[in-house]
Amino acid sequence: GDSLQLNGSVITGNVSPLTYEWSPSTGLNATNISNPIASPSVTRDYYLKITNGNGCVGYDTVKITVNPKPNPVISGSSEPCFN
Repeated sequence: GDSLQLNGSVITGNVSPLTYEWSPSTGLNATNISNPIASPSVTRDYYLKITNGNGCVGYDTVKITVNPKPNPVISGSSEPCFN
């Protein structure tokens, strides 16, 4: 249920304009910005493609691991114990 911000880096030779393409879009608040908010419900790889104004392209991948919520188990006697 938590969210985190992804941070796409700028490729060497930063020539404006830069375009960002994140995929898949599932769990992202935007796919065309450098730093979308991710809220995946399952472990997922996100892929980033950055293109600069000269047409140079850079790629990156980030894996978001979603751990299951803990399911606490309480054991012991249901009888009160008075000492």
